[in-house]
Amino acid sequence: MADLKDKRKVRSDRSKGRTTSSRRSEDKDLCWGRNAVISMLETVPSACKKIYLATGIQTTFRDDLLSLAGKNAVEVTEANGSYLDEITGGEKHQGIVANIDLPKPRDLSQFSPKKGPSLLLAMDHVKDPHNFGAMIRTAEAVGALGVIYPSRRSVGVTGTVIKTSAGAAFRVPLYEVTNLVRSMEILKKEGYWVVGLDHEEPRDIWSSPLPDKLVLMVGSEGEGLSRLSSERCDDLRRIPMVGKTGSLNASVAAALGMFEWRRLNPLAE
Repeated sequence: MADLKDKRKVRSDRSKGRTTSSRRSEDKDLCWGRNAVISMLETVPSACKKIYLATGIQTTFRDDLLSLAGKNAVEVTEANGSYLDEITGGEKHQGIVANIDLPKPRDLSQFSPKKGPSLLLAMDHVKDPHNFGAMIRTAEAVGALGVIYPSRRSVGVTGTVIKTSAGAAFRVPLYEVTNLVRSMEILKKEGYWVVGLDHEEPRDIWSSPLPDKLVLMVGSEGEGLSRLSSERCDDLRRIPMVGKTGSLNASVAAALGMFEWRRLNPLAE
């Protein structure tokens, strides 16, 4: 087995066990998990400041990571697994954590509408980072032009969001707005229709085709859409369901709504 310290300027921090206050400050913005960190190195290496790699991690993955980090001049430091557990708050980091510059949200004034069918996802005060990240990941998969969320009462972009999004948070335009309802009115003037998902509505997403230019709005976990957001939607739909579950996880409902729009607007071959 190759010695990790011989690989591309890797420093060893095996003695790390507890996190000092200065270390906590340095590691405030973190990303963890193999797919998420590799995706960062491949697409936005400039956002990756330092990588912590667990001692004894699988050789093949370690060598691939070191090669990729070396090409992008990113420092890699070996650390105890317990140290990685501590700085991630016990998250499943898979033996790799990166100290990063989080993606910076854009202002909605930077959004440029396109001709033809287009999709935007609006999150109405989504607080769970796993749902937040999963929705960003799906938004990229369906070809959405961006994700909109309010600056208050939303989780925003965190390490968990980046991991759950599999790095899509760096690739999908994220628009942070002060007033979500006012932002929807701006988009309506650009020709978009705002459709909110509400499991109590009589009409479902199959009742009639979703608009070509769509802002799909998804509510927070448990509470759903806020009253103001619901009132300003052009239309409200539910996901058709059977059984006694009642409602779906926010990210699952968003995925079904987005892929229904994509089904109606297939990608050009």
